[in-house]
Amino acid sequence: MSSWLTEKRLENWMHVLWGLMLFTMPVTSFRWLPDVMGKTHVRPLAFYPMALAVVVLAVYLWKTKSFRWPAQTAPLVGFLLVALVSTLIGGFYAPPDLRGKAYWAWALRAWISLGIGMGFFWVSVYLSRSEDFLRKSLPWLYAGLGITIVWGVLQAIALNTSLVDLELINKIQLSFSIRGLTRPRISGFAYEPSWLADQITIFYFPWLFASLVTRVRITKYRWLEPALALGAIGILLLSYSRSGVIGLVFSVAVALLTVGRGLLVSIWSWFWGPFVSPEIPGRWNRVLILLLVILALVSAFLWLDRFQYFANLWEASLSNGLVDYVRAIAAAPRVAYIQAGMNIFNLHPWFGVGLGGSSFYLFDHLPSWALTDPYEIAMQFSPTSNEIPNVRNLIIRLLSETGIVGFCFYLAFNISVLGSIRKMFLSRKKLMVFASVAGLTAWPAIILRQFTLSTLTAPVIWVTLGMVVGYAHHVIDSPGNTEKTKE
Repeated sequence: MSSWLTEKRLENWMHVLWGLMLFTMPVTSFRWLPDVMGKTHVRPLAFYPMALAVVVLAVYLWKTKSFRWPAQTAPLVGFLLVALVSTLIGGFYAPPDLRGKAYWAWALRAWISLGIGMGFFWVSVYLSRSEDFLRKSLPWLYAGLGITIVWGVLQAIALNTSLVDLELINKIQLSFSIRGLTRPRISGFAYEPSWLADQITIFYFPWLFASLVTRVRITKYRWLEPALALGAIGILLLSYSRSGVIGLVFSVAVALLTVGRGLLVSIWSWFWGPFVSPEIPGRWNRVLILLLVILALVSAFLWLDRFQYFANLWEASLSNGLVDYVRAIAAAPRVAYIQAGMNIFNLHPWFGVGLGGSSFYLFDHLPSWALTDPYEIAMQFSPTSNEIPNVRNLIIRLLSETGIVGFCFYLAFNISVLGSIRKMFLSRKKLMVFASVAGLTAWPAIILRQFTLSTLTAPVIWVTLGMVVGYAHHVIDSPGNTEKTKE
């Protein structure tokens, strides 16, 4: 048996399973994933290759005795320990059952969710271990994006025209997902459009943007990354995701103003060259390109404006107060849950009420104005509802469930990821600078998304963070690598 499990064979298996994990990331709510702790929307198909990768990786680390603990993950380990203490303390509060759910059962469900997220994270950390591995990984990632773009375009055609049978597309979607299409927004292979937007802003576009900034190409096809970037932006617009569009604009702006200033200067010099020097041709070509860019931006705005859910962001008025504004933009339930979460945190500031415990206190701490909300909250109070509420904000959720102590560890971990990004950038290694720009582009989008997302699983977040930490750890361990960036 030991002769069969050779180091080379284990490495080959890790390559395959890692590639399959990246390739299957778009499917977020796989219909055929077993229900361990009841129904849940987060059912990643990538769980299967990830679970197998955990086993193979464990055997590989044991045989090679190459296990090393990345220093950047110390705050995350501290957070896990505090979350465990908080969960035990939360049990002493003995909250009454909520709709047939007991505290300890719900806490176990929360820990399983976090455990799956940690599986994605640690596999990503230990498999992101060399520049060669990065080169072999990205084609799998690009392939996943490619089929997502194709499927998203087919959905858009079916939803907006009669060229493709909408019923057929919906049947195909339901064959692997627990949810069908949602008119007029596309969702790709994901559960809902906002989850598709997460894949673009956090998982796919950062690598494509880094390729454009650093001019690193993984394949011989120079057009591939620009084409995929345009396709990714296209399906993001088709998803009508407010968090996705805002997150992409914000993260790209941060990256350009920090590490992309050289690119901005180059574009500026290229554009103004023919106007300041008659010897440089192409003046009208530059003008035409500028007009096309302006046309594209205006078209994108008009496209988003045609969907009232998105247009409400700028059409709703603040003249009647913030509460009326958040109701107008359909954000009242989210704001109400956030306020309730803060009320829970104020009562249990140090260690919170335990992982998953905030759900048992939310109804008692909702603001009075939320009780008249005609949408989600009213449905939650229905006697026939069996839904368990949660804080729709990971930051507030962690404050209410793990207190200021747990949240400080979690915040320290996120800051340590920035340190990993900086270390890769300063290494001056070509591929590591490329990875650092991708990480820097994804990091603001991840932080921003945590204000509107509450799940502890989120594979796109944990895999992205794991890749950043893993490659930064590789830079620390391999300072002698001589592949330098182009000056």
